[in-house]
Amino acid sequence: MASFASLTGQEIPKGQAPDSENHIEALLGTKKMGRDYLVAQSNGGAPFGLRHGTWKLVGATGALFDLTQDLSESKNVAATHPERIAAMKAKLAEITRP
Repeated sequence: MASFASLTGQEIPKGQAPDSENHIEALLGTKKMGRDYLVAQSNGGAPFGLRHGTWKLVGATGALFDLTQDLSESKNVAATHPERIAAMKAKLAEITRP
């Protein structure tokens, strides 16, 4: 939302789209990197999930997947990566905090 607002010269009202970031340069090809984190929402609403690089946190269950090793998300590695779970949950809370 922030990218298209920037492209069209619009402003996003305060408190709206809190996880939106302006990545117009990446969309236009003038910069290679887009966002660091991506918030995922199920059709039922919260709890949210979070993607960071190759990692995916499923907020509803607390499951963690390394997508470089497991694209089908069949092996939950949360038990062996508690520090990553904690960091991703903290980032998700920061992003989604009203």
